[in-house]
Amino acid sequence: MDASTMTPANGMDAQARIAFDGVRTVLEAAGASLADIVELTTFHAGLRDGMEEFVRVKDE
Repeated sequence: MDASTMTPANGMDAQARIAFDGVRTVLEAAGASLADIVELTTFHAGLRDGMEEFVRVKDE
């Protein structure tokens, strides 16, 4: 869910961006950044339709 509007995101691209923004916010509060992540494990439902979008957002 988007923290500012509290609405669910539509589509994998939007959902992945919200998820990574949340991770970024937590890391920055701890004095870290996404660059400090060494390993990332994610769990998905119905990933067949959105894997390429997820990977593209993750790589950004």
